[in-house]
Amino acid sequence: MTIKATIAAAFLAGLVPGTSHAIEPERDGQETFLSRAAWAGNRLWLLSDAGRLSSLAETDSTPRSETAPEAVRDMCVSDGRLLALTATGKKPAAWTLRRHGADGWTTQAAIDARGEHVISLICGNGNALILTTKRLITLGADAVSEVALDGELDWGLATTLITADTVYAGFNKGEWGGGLRAIDRRTGKIRLIENEDGELCGGLLNTECDPVNGLAAVPWRPDCVAAAIGLVHMMAHGRIATVCGASIKTLYSKPFGDKSPNPDLKPEDAYMTVPFFGLTAVGDRLLAVGGDGLYTIGETGAPEFEAMPAFKKAGPFRISFARPGVVLVLTTVNQRHSVSGATPMLVVR
Repeated sequence: MTIKATIAAAFLAGLVPGTSHAIEPERDGQETFLSRAAWAGNRLWLLSDAGRLSSLAETDSTPRSETAPEAVRDMCVSDGRLLALTATGKKPAAWTLRRHGADGWTTQAAIDARGEHVISLICGNGNALILTTKRLITLGADAVSEVALDGELDWGLATTLITADTVYAGFNKGEWGGGLRAIDRRTGKIRLIENEDGELCGGLLNTECDPVNGLAAVPWRPDCVAAAIGLVHMMAHGRIATVCGASIKTLYSKPFGDKSPNPDLKPEDAYMTVPFFGLTAVGDRLLAVGGDGLYTIGETGAPEFEAMPAFKKAGPFRISFARPGVVLVLTTVNQRHSVSGATPMLVVR
């Protein structure tokens, strides 16, 4: 039994996860349960899973509470400006797409919710897209189009990557895994991207055991996608995997901690591995944030490592602007589904 299988056997047995589509009720200290972070208008925008929005500039010592017309379901950045999808109530009749500018919020579109739940608001290729549990909605400059999914997507914190014909959606369900799906933008067909080896939690991308926390196009293989996999739940595991068509490979994995006393384990399975929580392309390489620091990884898979920078306190948040081009933010949102403590989010600026 591998380290991952030990985690699963100890904590998954007999447990059933609850649905996590809706905005969470507000509680004391919930500000740090961040579901999304973005950089727009020279400010860092932080969204809690209660739909509350805050922002701050790099030189600010305290964040600014942002007032939106309704609770924010999700947000993304288009042409340097923040887009937010808002709605009121647990089961809203409609969602509103809003853009934030110098004069505040302006309404871009209203979309019938049809009893569905928002998985992600996606900015890319000059459009905004809304991925729901049942539809993919494209909001262009002059028209709104949609395609029905050929199945219903499951719950979980989502990270997405858009290409000309595909939306990739990685899910973080904590101790219940999450995995990766590819959605055809034209037909709505959902393809499960998975690699298992027949053992409990075995394989390179196991839907039941592997949360996907970040996605990026592979710079040296633009037809391929890289996925950051990571979970901390008492023990830890993770890797950077690449997906090229039907081929799934490990680009990078790093063992740490004490060796398992189990003599039957293969050497590669006898240690915990560093979990990864964010991923982006920087030039011809990938930048990944792991539980212990930053990894710049090229085609060979041999990384340049930087220790985790110091985080400064800004109100309830802990943030680092130390590395050019990105911001690191600590979030405690994973504690809803795993015993993880604070984990780093990677924000491109």
